[in-house]
Amino acid sequence: MSDWKLLLWLLKFSLAFSWAISLDNQDQVCMTRQCIAASHRIFESMNLEADPCEDFEEFACGGWKKNHDIPDDNGRFSELEMMKDRLDANSRKIIEAPIHDDDFECHKKAKLLYKSCMDVDKLEELGVEPLKSLLDFFGWPVLQSSWTDAESFDPWQFIIKMNQLGLPDDYLLGFDIQADSQNTTKRALHIDQPSFGPSKEFLDKGLEDPVIKAYYK
Repeated sequence: MSDWKLLLWLLKFSLAFSWAISLDNQDQVCMTRQCIAASHRIFESMNLEADPCEDFEEFACGGWKKNHDIPDDNGRFSELEMMKDRLDANSRKIIEAPIHDDDFECHKKAKLLYKSCMDVDKLEELGVEPLKSLLDFFGWPVLQSSWTDAESFDPWQFIIKMNQLGLPDDYLLGFDIQADSQNTTKRALHIDQPSFGPSKEFLDKGLEDPVIKAYYK
C-alpha cells in the first residue's frame, strides 16, 4: 500500500475511534445520520480480528479488500474508482432526463448535446457534411481533392480558431506552461510536437507495423 493510502486509512481509523469514544458530554458525540453512515463504512472496511501491531494494513483495510473485487476491466480499484462510478451513473441520469424550464442552463446544454449525439438516425442523415463545414470554417483544406495551394494555409489562424471555440489546439503543435527549469519562480511556455496517438517509438516503425496498423484500422 502506498504512503498516501496508509496515511488516509490512519486518518479514517483515528476518526472512527474519535466518533466511537464517549466524551464528557454525550451530546458532543455526533449521532446524525451522516455520521453513523460514515462510521459504518469505516468499520466495514476494517478487519478488527487482525493485530494492528503485526499487520496494520490488514487491520485498516482487510474488510474492504474482502468485500470488494477488482473488476475485470480495471487494473486497480479503490474508493476513488467507486466514487467515479457513482458520479458517472448520477451524471447519466441527469443528462438523460427530460429538459425542464427550471433546469440550470448548463444542464440544459448538456442534455441537448447528449441527445444530439445519441440521435443516430439524424447523424446518419447528415453524414460528414457537418464535419466538412467545420473544417472549412477552420481553414483546413488538406482533405479537399481540389486543394493545391499549400502557401494559403495559415496554421496559426487554425490554432487561434480552435482555441477560441474551446477545442483542443494541439493538433499542429503541443503547448504547455511549466515552471522554468532555469528559474523556478517563473513560468515558461513550452512548444512541443503534437500528440499523434501512439508514441514516437511506435510511429517510427512505419505504417506496416502491426501495432500501428491496429491503431489506424
